[in-house]
Amino acid sequence: MKNYIAIFTFYLVFSCSALFTEEPMIDLRTFIKERTQQYIFYGAEKIVVNTAPRTGSTLIYNVLRFLFERDNPQPFSNQDENLVIKRHDASLFDPRYIYVSTIRNPVECCISNYRLRYNETKSLDSHSSLGRSIDSQIAHYNYLDALRKKGLLCLILRYEDFVNDFEPLFRNIENHFGIVIDPKDRALLKKALSKENVNRNIAHMSSFSEYDQYSSFHGAHIDKGEISELDLIQIKRAILVRLCRNADLFKKWGYPIRTDSYPELSTFPNIRPVY
Repeated sequence: MKNYIAIFTFYLVFSCSALFTEEPMIDLRTFIKERTQQYIFYGAEKIVVNTAPRTGSTLIYNVLRFLFERDNPQPFSNQDENLVIKRHDASLFDPRYIYVSTIRNPVECCISNYRLRYNETKSLDSHSSLGRSIDSQIAHYNYLDALRKKGLLCLILRYEDFVNDFEPLFRNIENHFGIVIDPKDRALLKKALSKENVNRNIAHMSSFSEYDQYSSFHGAHIDKGEISELDLIQIKRAILVRLCRNADLFKKWGYPIRTDSYPELSTFPNIRPVY
């Protein structure tokens, strides 16, 4: 009996200790004020994070606003007054801006977007948004080509390189903007933009349609949603049918689109793609 009491007491003390030593949430609306300095960029009026959806752009936007934005930024609804702004606009070619674009495997982007929409509606009607998601991928890669042809400065950041490691991202930003990020700022960014801290910031939001006016993170931003295996295979086929028509476009950006990269599609060979 004494052993059971000792074990119970140990777990009780351990649980209480963990509860009281948990680090406080870092508020993404105001964490700019905790940086060591406002970093300076040159040669442009603004930094524009301009991307297709579901490519990690909100994370990058928050890193850049932490580094370069003024101490008292305007809310997202009035973001044109800020130094760092975020867009999903494939027609923006203003030479006064420095562009930053995130890219991600287009198939995974479309699946991620579908998961969110399906999680919102719990209905296969979200197939209607799938076509728009595919179109946005094609439009954005054409946009990147156009930026290059016009000679506009653009930093390209690959989602797969930074999603699990901030250091390659920091090095790319330092090299592109000619800055050195203070070790204290690096550490704070890693904590503030960890999945755990982001989830704590958005926990009060009930759906993706809600978003914070400063960080631009949506409710359920990191939520993958629940999709059946059969539905996911249908979605992948629909995506691949459309994206394969533009395979050369994606290949030159490092994303070869091939049906044989998805062997699970052969599981249900008679399922037709859904648009």
